[in-house]
Amino acid sequence: MEGKVEVIDAIWRRASIRSFKSEPVPKETLHQIIQISLRAPSWTNIQSWEFAIVGGEPLTRLKKALAERAAHQDPPAKPDIPWPVFPDPYDRRRKELGYGIYGVKNIPRDDQQKKLDWYLKGVQFFDAPAAIILYVDRSLNEWSILDVGHLSMCILLTAQEFKMGACSQAAPTRFPEVIRKELGIPDSKLILTSIAIGYPDWDDPINNLRSTRDPIENFARCYGWD
Repeated sequence: MEGKVEVIDAIWRRASIRSFKSEPVPKETLHQIIQISLRAPSWTNIQSWEFAIVGGEPLTRLKKALAERAAHQDPPAKPDIPWPVFPDPYDRRRKELGYGIYGVKNIPRDDQQKKLDWYLKGVQFFDAPAAIILYVDRSLNEWSILDVGHLSMCILLTAQEFKMGACSQAAPTRFPEVIRKELGIPDSKLILTSIAIGYPDWDDPINNLRSTRDPIENFARCYGWD
């Protein structure tokens, strides 16, 4: 029972960290976090996931290249997994989070420059000292995307055991051609998502923001109970 309580506590405590200390993250620590997370389930145990673990000067170059690309948007972004257009209620939830972030960061809704600055900060992994890029081979299908989702959650939860925080991100992977060029990832790989990871800066109020969750009744149908 004690183990179950620890898992539940980790799930409740997990939150997206969007401000980090500049303190470097040891490569050995990141390897530990990922090694533990490799226990995530995968379709028939094919273990489809692959990683680029980035820090130091390579990450500095990647951040700069991504920011330059994102600032111009010419040509338009072309992520390997196309971004959807969200109808309600999904769009409502997305906007609620966005308005919450803008409120904490004192970004007026009509201030396009401040909104762009915040977007570029996200594209640069929120200035985290390390980032993980997750990808799979293009020969695989949608089940492998689900595998990467399982593993990503394990990374986010395990990071807490090492006094670290993380944020699962799509923004940097809007520009897969930049990531491929900077990190030498071949075109045969499908770049799915990324994780900003490091030691949280708890003095920044953005890290105290907690997104809401709709009640279970909005998502689940039960069969076999009165």
